[in-house]
Amino acid sequence: MWVSRPGLSPIMVGREAELSALRRQLDVTPNPQVALVTGEAGVGKSRLVREYLALLPPGTIVLGGQAEEADRPYELLRDAVEPIVSRWDDVPAALQSRAHALRHVLAPLLPDPHHVDDHDHTSDELLRAGLELVRHLTDGRPAVLVLEDLHWADAESIALFGRLATTPDLPLLIIGTFRPEDFDRRHPLAALLPSLERQRPVTHLWLSRLQRHELAAMLEAVYGRAPSAETVLTLHRRTQGNPFFVEELIATAGTDDPEALDRVALPWNAAEAVLRRLDALAPQERAVADAAAVLATRVPFDLLAAVCEISEDRLIVALRELVARGLLVEGDNDSFSFRHALTREAVADQLLGRQRRRLHQKALAALRESGEADDALLAHHAAGAGHHAELVTHAKAGAERYLREGSGLLAVRLAEQGLSGADELSVPEDADELALRSVATRGALAVGLLDVASRHAEQWRLLAEQAQAPVEEAAALRHLALLRFYDGDLADYWQRISEALEVAQRLGPSEEMGWVLAYRSQGHMLTDEHEAAIEWADRAIAVADQVDAPAVRAYALVNKGTALCSLPGHADEGAGLLAEA
Repeated sequence: MWVSRPGLSPIMVGREAELSALRRQLDVTPNPQVALVTGEAGVGKSRLVREYLALLPPGTIVLGGQAEEADRPYELLRDAVEPIVSRWDDVPAALQSRAHALRHVLAPLLPDPHHVDDHDHTSDELLRAGLELVRHLTDGRPAVLVLEDLHWADAESIALFGRLATTPDLPLLIIGTFRPEDFDRRHPLAALLPSLERQRPVTHLWLSRLQRHELAAMLEAVYGRAPSAETVLTLHRRTQGNPFFVEELIATAGTDDPEALDRVALPWNAAEAVLRRLDALAPQERAVADAAAVLATRVPFDLLAAVCEISEDRLIVALRELVARGLLVEGDNDSFSFRHALTREAVADQLLGRQRRRLHQKALAALRESGEADDALLAHHAAGAGHHAELVTHAKAGAERYLREGSGLLAVRLAEQGLSGADELSVPEDADELALRSVATRGALAVGLLDVASRHAEQWRLLAEQAQAPVEEAAALRHLALLRFYDGDLADYWQRISEALEVAQRLGPSEEMGWVLAYRSQGHMLTDEHEAAIEWADRAIAVADQVDAPAVRAYALVNKGTALCSLPGHADEGAGLLAEA
């Protein structure tokens, strides 16, 4: 749940220019506008957004979502619309044409005992469903959508951000916040921004640390009187002007006297400032804070109670104290989170390895008992608990689910986590590693990480050959062939396809044989060898019909239809096959 975090200072300092820039975005336009607020952790991105929202005209619609590490697909959308959608009894009539896809995207916000998840949706179908939901909720009125912590956002949320930002006739201001140091070229946001800036004006607001005079103004606002120059100089030297760090130091020293900051033994880093605040907690409160730091960014009350092994009443007392001290904030649906990610990181980092493992073990047991079906969450806690076999099991299932939902990047990450667990097993199962290499290859290929896909595909092929698993070997070879085509190495492409066909022929008529034939047809189609593409597509279709493999048939029909469209006099026939596919 998105939580706008307040600060100790009653006023915001040092952000006048950035706030003015955001206020200029208030001008109503028929098309989306985008503002990106960037800066290091703790620099005040959320505070700036909160101050801006307070200035909006009455009646302006505000939706806000906050990303977490390793979120599920479309988590930002679910978080943003949850306060509204969770009150719905059914999908509104205006959205009924997208109802099935919406239930898929928003699950479990829209429970429906009659909903059957009986088919996969294309990525475009899910994006359109998300877009139409936002359009319905804003209803043509000026609206603001806040997307916090984009550096942690899943690829689908980033894709929806891009779709919303480039959709005409949508009077929406999208404000995104992120830490630029926390994502690399593999992050979907890094790929989106150049494309987005070519299509829409983007306002970039970089927040720097506070200067000394700004820090002095902040201290005066907190204490009600001006601090000494020595206090300001000391604080600025040790905090380097990071507002979060400053607030942690103030919380440690107290808010009665600014000169007390000169007399207190100041910690040298933010983690130490946080831990000093923890020293004042009672043992039970400290145990709850430790557990919350390990479990997740947002922790459900029931899970926290199970892991801490205390009664509901005692947990409520502990949580009230942690909230009162400004360490935790309460979200909707009985969930709690740390006021700032830096606080959670500092608390978690000071725990012993054995402590973290025990907390993960308790969380895993509680989730099992509750019937939790989120394999990614179960894999996370299995990894933390050192339960490597269970990690592998949940990583396989979760990665495949991510891939079915169109989340290739999350599938790769979870598959690689599963592979790390398999490496820790004394006798790893070949079938497990084959399955994980397969999903990692396909996931990386789906999001354009060709070097990652190639690495996993080659390991997939080698293991399949050693394990004498011809179905897996042929599948790995055809994926390697496709990767070589993308690299522009046509000679190696045809070599890999020939090797895949040789292996598949040992299987006889089979789904994998159909796939290899379809991939060969695709190679001829992409190199404008239309007659050969049609011939190999017909072979693939014949095998697909023989073994009842509709996905193979559809793939081959696309190749054949595309080839026919390029032949004089066959365009209508080709278009018919594409429609059938």
